[in-house]
Amino acid sequence: MPPLDRRQGLWLLAGVGALAPPAAAPRGRTLCLVEKAEGRVAFYAADDGRRLGAVALGVQPHEIASDGRFAYVGGYGVEGWKKPGAGGHVVWVIDLAGRALARTLDLAPLGRLHGVRVDGAGRLYVLSEATSILARIDRPQAGDAPDRMVAAGGARSHYLVVRRDGARAGRSRRA
Repeated sequence: MPPLDRRQGLWLLAGVGALAPPAAAPRGRTLCLVEKAEGRVAFYAADDGRRLGAVALGVQPHEIASDGRFAYVGGYGVEGWKKPGAGGHVVWVIDLAGRALARTLDLAPLGRLHGVRVDGAGRLYVLSEATSILARIDRPQAGDAPDRMVAAGGARSHYLVVRRDGARAGRSRRA
């Protein structure tokens, strides 16, 4: 089998990420999508594609991860990696059942938040592309600051994977 190219890999990840636990969609199977250019997340009925609603966020929301009750969306903050500026430094916490913004986590001075993942214990991991620092928030529903930060190494850390138990994480970088 030939290796997957970048586009195929992203489609695969998008498909896997769309599989929400039943607790995330009490009204039926619902897909929550980041609409980057519009600065929002939108909810769609998985069976027929009907739009069910949206939550306005801010400039360039980017990656999304879920623990089944909440979705966490990193704020990249600029339209592209070549654009000037510090970029975004917030994580929007979306209540999936209520389809509403529950809270905002401010991770400044970490900027251009890209990789966002949740482990099996519900800990949130956010990768700053601007600083190549990985932040872990142990209780993202209530915490106000990272509980741990680790240098990810390299320049422009971009994609992030985290083991389900949180024991290891890996990142890729853009040249």
